[in-house]
Amino acid sequence: MLLLLTITAALLHSTAAADVIINWQKDMTTTAAAQRGDTLNFVWSGTRPVGQVATKAEFDACSGLSKDRTGLNSPSKVVVKSETPDGSILYFIGTRSGDCADKGIKVAVTINGGAGGTAGQCFPLACRTIGGQNTVLALDYQCCSVADAHGYKASCADGYTYYQWAFNDEGDACNSNGMTGTCCVVDGGTVPAGAKLPSSGGGSGTASSSTAPVPLALPLLAAVAAAFWL
Repeated sequence: MLLLLTITAALLHSTAAADVIINWQKDMTTTAAAQRGDTLNFVWSGTRPVGQVATKAEFDACSGLSKDRTGLNSPSKVVVKSETPDGSILYFIGTRSGDCADKGIKVAVTINGGAGGTAGQCFPLACRTIGGQNTVLALDYQCCSVADAHGYKASCADGYTYYQWAFNDEGDACNSNGMTGTCCVVDGGTVPAGAKLPSSGGGSGTASSSTAPVPLALPLLAAVAAAFWL
């Protein structure tokens, strides 16, 4: 009986939401761990705004199209969403000039455990658009760009596959009510129910599997490079 109670308590503890304190300061620890449902508390003094980026490349470079302020006042709180898959890494950087690149104010938070994680996830910070007034690839804050209409092209950041939620006759990825239409799924991740691959004409298509495809280009390039250096 005592053993059963101990195991039960351990299981309850492993899924209970918790506060994860992140000291947002110079030369900070740049890795952390959390579970779904946990609250990330970024704590600092002075002015140290927090921003989230979509990819490791943006994190490493302390820049990125998807720079998005998550908070200006300490403590800045971010709740890990219940649909976040195990093994996901959330990237945060200091958005004030010099904070990330010169002072090392950034953190990569690895997510494992907690309730949920099986429904599939769209990642808004990976939404991209080009065209119209945007002459270069830019963050699509509403994830609501048209697919191939009105001079716009919707896409996702590197490492994500582009899906759509809703369509109209002109190929828009959002319906007349302005609902979110672009769904960026991390390569190899579970695709949320209802998300569809776009057809070549910008309309709806049907996802061929329940997971986003893993691109073959990178392994192929690596193999070519290895053969070249042999």
